[in-house]
Amino acid sequence: MEQAPPTPTELSAKIAQYERFVDDKLKSDLQQVESKREQIYAQCAEYLQLKNSLLAICDATGLPSTAAAAAAAATHTGASSSSSFASASASSKVAAGSKASDAAVTPVKTMVDIGCNYYVQAEIPDPSRVFVKVGFGFYVELSIPEALVFIERKTAQLDKSTEALAAESAKIKANIKLTLQALQDLQSIREPSEPRRDVS
Repeated sequence: MEQAPPTPTELSAKIAQYERFVDDKLKSDLQQVESKREQIYAQCAEYLQLKNSLLAICDATGLPSTAAAAAAAATHTGASSSSSFASASASSKVAAGSKASDAAVTPVKTMVDIGCNYYVQAEIPDPSRVFVKVGFGFYVELSIPEALVFIERKTAQLDKSTEALAAESAKIKANIKLTLQALQDLQSIREPSEPRRDVS
């Protein structure tokens, strides 16, 4: 027994259901994914700015090859994160020991944003150690080599998160495209006399 073709009323109800699904579910999910990805991009930009600031401090104070030590520790394969931090810590202790024997730590003057693009001049008495935000509102005191290692690892983790969100975004966009195609197919079944609705 053949199934009866859907009536125009049933077709209209099905089209409205698909349109609600696109507007209320798919587009909402896409907006949330895009918002999360923008937040991660902002975090990456902050860590990059911090890295540049630390390298500028190294140049200003003459701290020995902290960037090279951090890069070597970050790209070392087969080592755990704890051993990488231990290696960076050992390097900073050696540098600190040689520095202490030569002269006192050189203070650094800088401009600090206190909000609403207002800057005040500040002095960092010991630029060899910094506080880095590691997440969930926690800050950890690190040497510059340790901070550079952490920044490299954190940005690599954030890059993976953005890749996953980009894949999820592409999947949602594909679902939207398929649903809109289904809507066009449903509209083509309608009676020729019935005007078609624009679903794009």
